[in-house]
Amino acid sequence: MNGKIEAIRNHILKGMPGRVIEYRHSGRYGLHKFRIEGREPTHWLYVSDQVVDDSDPTILINLINIYHIVETLNQAEQSKWLRLASNGIREVDENFAKEDI
Repeated sequence: MNGKIEAIRNHILKGMPGRVIEYRHSGRYGLHKFRIEGREPTHWLYVSDQVVDDSDPTILINLINIYHIVETLNQAEQSKWLRLASNGIREVDENFAKEDI
């Protein structure tokens, strides 16, 4: 796992203790996929290749903070699927890039 992905993973885990993150990369969709599980509900964070490629680890952590990703997932009573791309963050549904997970 490269340093950028490890930075994202570690930052999420710091704010979500007791969770486990399964990571996969999908070249088909150009996404880094983080499945956050360990307690209910399970969440998914998708980060575009472009965001990861164009950002250093500090910027990636700042984006997670700016968009309140950890807080949003911690407060969610049902599973959430979030996509972080160069144009911001948006919620997607469970069918988004489903074939690879």
